[in-house]
Amino acid sequence: MLEKLKLYLYPVLVFLVIWFGWGFYSNYKKVHREQAAAVSEETTPAPVAPPDTNLPSTNSIATTTNADTATNVTAAAADANQPAPPTKAAVKPQKATTEHSSGGSTMGYLFAFVLAVILLGVLIAYDVTQYVGNQAVEFLFNDEGEGQRDPEYEHAEQVWANGSHLEAIQLMRDYLKRNPREQYVALRIAEIYEKDLKNPLAAALEYEEILKQKLPPEHWGKAAIHLCNVYTRLGQQDKTQALLERIITEYPDSSAAKKARSKLGLEEEAGVAAPSEGETKTEPIPAAEVPADPKSNLPPGFRPKK
Repeated sequence: MLEKLKLYLYPVLVFLVIWFGWGFYSNYKKVHREQAAAVSEETTPAPVAPPDTNLPSTNSIATTTNADTATNVTAAAADANQPAPPTKAAVKPQKATTEHSSGGSTMGYLFAFVLAVILLGVLIAYDVTQYVGNQAVEFLFNDEGEGQRDPEYEHAEQVWANGSHLEAIQLMRDYLKRNPREQYVALRIAEIYEKDLKNPLAAALEYEEILKQKLPPEHWGKAAIHLCNVYTRLGQQDKTQALLERIITEYPDSSAAKKARSKLGLEEEAGVAAPSEGETKTEPIPAAEVPADPKSNLPPGFRPKK
């Protein structure tokens, strides 16, 4: 379910990151252009009107003081008749509103872009951690559940091959203390107790410790199935039942869960009891094919002589 959800989340988040990123970039450039235009208008000097050359000539006989006074009066009248240029104060409120709207859109795109990037980063980080964890498991376990062998561990296996089972177990315990993550060694110890030393009680204790560790579902299920078999040999049917149900509940898609359902007599799909190994499933005889008792002419209570 999670894998299918991620298949939809990845393209959606990538699209949102691109969309909001482009929106932020476009609005930022727009605001930058508007600010540059506003600064350019403020720094440009206003044009100066040319002097009016159609003023009436002054009397040459008048004194210098009278000529200056007439010139100032005429210039004032001309200035009063000219229309006043539009002031920048009337344009500023509209520009301020436009800049405020563009700035708000820019911040909205920025917030959405950051949120989409965070969500995409969380999803990528989750997948990376899962990948690294799986790689670590593959480094510790190969396809058959056995670890990548170390010369020290190989020496313990050689001691076991020579028949010194207890000594091999001690060497493996020492190796496991120095390498606690290599739980395949613990599985091997439990198997030696179970198969070689024929000590189911010691094997059960080893398997119980293994199930407390964080293992991949398949390896955990394998150890759990072995423990169920040991419980059965010890006659602890209640523990066997509880562990089989736990396997089905916690790891329903694992191969161990399939074996657990088989041991409990549960069918995979229909929920009908499946026949065990070596047992043939018998079909009920139809009622029409059941041979009827021969009809007798004797009185009730009498049976035919055999």
